Amino acid sequence: MTNLKSFLLLFAWVVFVNIHAFASFQSDKNTYSVNLLYNNHHFDPAGADDDGLAEGGESIGLLVSIFNSGTETATNVSASLLCSNSVISITDSQEDYNNIVSDGEQWCLDDFDFDIAADCVEQDVQFVLEITSSQGVWYS
Repeated sequence: MTNLKSFLLLFAWVVFVNIHAFASFQSDKNTYSVNLLYNNHHFDPAGADDDGLAEGGESIGLLVSIFNSGTETATNVSASLLCSNSVISITDSQEDYNNIVSDGEQWCLDDFDFDIAADCVEQDVQFVLEITSSQGVWYS
């Protein structure tokens, strides 16, 4: 993959072309009883033309799953989607999740939403997922 950054990121999206997912982990806890990280994503819907590509001028609904690789259940799980690129306007940045058992996955109860600027040219766009639970905070 090109342009893989060593800092925290959720996705490197090649707008107009394809989606590539990457994950990295950072927690404010030194325990791994709960360890939450990005697991998977799905467009819902995949833009106005439903071609599976995130393109300029489209409003995107994004479902994201989180995985708990820890040994205990994560409770009160929520996540915030962040992006500093000016071509992205996040319109729904906060989503809730059910509790996530050890070695379990949960999809967000609703989808994150963002708009892509109509004049957006093909480029990598980086997103960060801030995951919060009663046990700590993680970034993917």
